[in-house]
Amino acid sequence: RQTSPNSLFPSIVIVHSTAIVASPNKATVMNCSGLTIRAQPQKNYRSRDLEAQIATFVERYNHRRYHESIDNLTPADVYFGRGQAILLNRERTKRKTIQLRRLQHRKAAA
Repeated sequence: RQTSPNSLFPSIVIVHSTAIVASPNKATVMNCSGLTIRAQPQKNYRSRDLEAQIATFVERYNHRRYHESIDNLTPADVYFGRGQAILLNRERTKRKTIQLRRLQHRKAAA
């Protein structure tokens, strides 16, 4: 029975396509746009365990890992429309930090 990743993990945002190769004699390979994870499969691994590992990987990849190609945001931030707000907040913090450093430098120089 073939199922789509979205039916297995309905609450997970899958931005990049994932290829999985499983063989009892070879390493399991998971590749997401250049990011590759290799793990030796156990002899008696369960599909639920593999699904849990995939869900953990996808959660980290989409919600925790910052991607340089999308302005160091997570794919979930971009997908759910939080990207612009995060970038504006970063810019505001950067400006405040620069002002504080200039003030500290002027006080030290005086």
